[in-house]
Amino acid sequence: MKILHALHNFPPEFVGGTEAYVAALAREQARGGHEVRVLCGSEREGPGEQREEWQGIEVWRLRRDQTSERYSVDFRVPRLRRRYAALLAQVRPDVLHAHHYLNLGVPLAQDAAERGVPAVITLHDYTAVCPRFFLMRPDGGFCGDGRPVPLERCLDCCAVEFDGSRAELIEEFRLRRAFFAAELAVAAALLFPSEKARSTLLGTGILPAAARSEVLPLGLLRPFEPAAPAPGPEGKLRLVFFGNVAPVKGVDLLLEAISGLDEARRGRVSLLVLGRSTDERLEQRLAALSAGLDVRREHAFDAARLEKLPAEADAAVFPGAAAETYSLVVDEALALGLPLIVSDRGAGAERAGPAAAVVPAGDVAALCGVIERLLDAPGRLDE
Repeated sequence: MKILHALHNFPPEFVGGTEAYVAALAREQARGGHEVRVLCGSEREGPGEQREEWQGIEVWRLRRDQTSERYSVDFRVPRLRRRYAALLAQVRPDVLHAHHYLNLGVPLAQDAAERGVPAVITLHDYTAVCPRFFLMRPDGGFCGDGRPVPLERCLDCCAVEFDGSRAELIEEFRLRRAFFAAELAVAAALLFPSEKARSTLLGTGILPAAARSEVLPLGLLRPFEPAAPAPGPEGKLRLVFFGNVAPVKGVDLLLEAISGLDEARRGRVSLLVLGRSTDERLEQRLAALSAGLDVRREHAFDAARLEKLPAEADAAVFPGAAAETYSLVVDEALALGLPLIVSDRGAGAERAGPAAAVVPAGDVAALCGVIERLLDAPGRLDE
């Protein structure tokens, strides 16, 4: 079978959760004898396209002209659509699997359907309903807590960065919503990585009811051979965070929570942070918050590094404010045998089940309280 995956970016330029999933899926399909290609966008400016090969998989990377093809509420980028049409004509795939539309601005499923190619769409995040991707407003409010989401709230949220008039913004929202409604309407299958993702997306009232929807967990992307657990110094609680260190991931909240412990308990907590920062100002803030704490920072990691964590950590902490639709790092922590502390926003609690202590998103005091209880009752980790 000829399979074409389409998404906003792809290794080696950037690796987030969606990119990692598509890369793993493409590798396995190729090993299964399928002819697999990837169409992706890019954060880097430049006209035309770049043909690449990644681990034996052909990659077509389309770049936007950031001056004339800027990202706005309306997704459409006609020049990239023409390039996509040329790729469909050349490759003639048997199926399209669309994962993300950012950086492309192309009606992936509709254009494929017009050529008789069935499309599968996986909604990895909230881009289809939110121009800010995470349902997070600039004031820190979370639209997932107040559904359905009225158009007025969307207009007020985006107006602060929109260059045109309110009438123009309304028109862009109309076009955007029509774009995604049409995409979903032609999909042969619509997949959600978690029940939390499905209920949140459809609960916004922005997308049409999806008759062909299915919850399909992403799964562990690679096998793990974790090191044997090793106890740390008596009375010490060793915490770890791993993943992209972005503002919505909550590493700063975790440091604030540790700082909020009394002096005796604070000295009994260590934190290992693995992952590259996506924001220089955040990195500076994390360095300031780490002063006086037992914090170790590693900016790069791979599967082999993660496999060592059971000997170095007692629990993994993912306290992010973003409404994660799946959270691959939770699956990885479970595969490593690590209990977790997760935010109640997103699918982390759904994925971890009884292996996690759950705290309200953004609640530093609650996070501090959980850490305090684990210090005072370490048997809770075994539970």
